[in-house]
Amino acid sequence: MAALLALLFTWMQVSQANKELTISERGQITGRFNSAVTNLGSAPLDTRLGGIFALEQIMHDSPDYQATIVSVIAAYVREHAPASDADLKKIGEPANDGNPPPPDIDAAVNALTSRNPERDRYSLDLRRADLKGLEFPPTKKFRGALFSKSDLSSSTVEGLDLRGAYLDYSNLSGAIIWGSDLSDADLQGVNAIDTDFCAGTYTEGGIKSGGDRCETKLTGAVLSDANLSGAVLVGSDLSGALLCLEQDEVFTEPQCPNFTGAYLNAANLKGANLSGANLRGADLSDADLTAADLSHADLTDANLTGAKTADADFHEAKMKRAKGLATSR
Repeated sequence: MAALLALLFTWMQVSQANKELTISERGQITGRFNSAVTNLGSAPLDTRLGGIFALEQIMHDSPDYQATIVSVIAAYVREHAPASDADLKKIGEPANDGNPPPPDIDAAVNALTSRNPERDRYSLDLRRADLKGLEFPPTKKFRGALFSKSDLSSSTVEGLDLRGAYLDYSNLSGAIIWGSDLSDADLQGVNAIDTDFCAGTYTEGGIKSGGDRCETKLTGAVLSDANLSGAVLVGSDLSGALLCLEQDEVFTEPQCPNFTGAYLNAANLKGANLSGANLRGADLSDADLTAADLSHADLTDANLTGAKTADADFHEAKMKRAKGLATSR
């Protein structure tokens, strides 16, 4: 009996010690967290950087804090690097040619990419953030993220999982988006002038695919009202993409993407609705336009050499100086 009581007393002591240790550890983490957040509000850059790195470390040491820390860092980015409406309309320089992003914003985004997405409670919120010129590390951690009305011009977005992400009305002009998965992403109204979605080889005759197919996935993406002038979409798979919204009580005319001068060589546009779309000067050579609706589309100066156009509808399309259509049908 005495041995049993002694064992019970020992267990109670160990249990109490563990409880006190847990309380002490929580207190230490809370202290570290409060100190790091305070540093984010400091004027010196090095102090703010220290705050970001401290929060990142706490996130890894104490996963229960991840959701809170992600929200704090994302809010820091939105507050310290807001995107204006004017920023969203600018044409960005080719990636790597523009000014680098501020060090604290770069560090903050890198901290966000180091999180464990399985512990996310909410979608990563970087709406209306100025992220131009950033080089995103290849990661699978941006699925469903919110980038609406953000400035991503001149950025490098290679190998990112952006499935179901919201990029509507954002600025992607001049960006490199090779190998990213944009399946089912919302790109409505995006500014993607001269955006390079597919690694291509530049030649005197235009741009040709760097491989058998484009590694950037756009299946099921929403591209209505997007400006894709000069965008490189060589060999891209746009099957199932929502390209044109029809007229209704809200829209007085079809909301189609602007493909002026876009490189759509060998793209999969089978069954696509491009009625009324602007494809002036677009390169559609070897593209699959089988059963596509191109009625009322503007194909002036477009190149359709080798395109598959069986059952495609060109009713009332503008075909002035278009090349290759007669031989491709």
